[in-house]
Amino acid sequence: MKCFAHRTADAVGICRACQKGLCAGCAVDHGHALSCRGACESEVAFIRKQTLTSRKLLAAQRRNRYLAPAFFGVIGLLFIGHDALEGGPSLFESGLGALLILFAVAVYLANRRWAKEGPSDGA
Repeated sequence: MKCFAHRTADAVGICRACQKGLCAGCAVDHGHALSCRGACESEVAFIRKQTLTSRKLLAAQRRNRYLAPAFFGVIGLLFIGHDALEGGPSLFESGLGALLILFAVAVYLANRRWAKEGPSDGA
C-alpha cells in the first residue's frame, strides 16, 4: 500500500480517523493509533480519550454491579422487619418489602446473566 499524500512512498500504517494510508512523514503516532499529521490528530486523540473513559466506566460497572440488588434487598428487609416490630403485619409494609426483595432478586439475576453474556474487553 502507498501513502495517500505521497503516491511513491510506502505506507507504514492507516489513519484511525480517515482510514487513509500514511507514510512515515505523514503519520503521527498516538501510542495505539496513527493519524494524519495535522488533519486528524485531534479526532484520533478524542477517540483514544473515549476508549480510556469507556474502560474506566466498564471497570466501575463491574465493581458496582451488585450494589443495587443489595440496596433494594436491604430496604425490603427493613420494611418487613419494621412491620414485624410494630405489632401486626400490614399488607402495605410487608407487601412493599416483599416486592423490593423480589425486585432485588430480579436485578441480581439480570446482572448475572448480563455478566455471562456481556462482551469481554481486550484490556
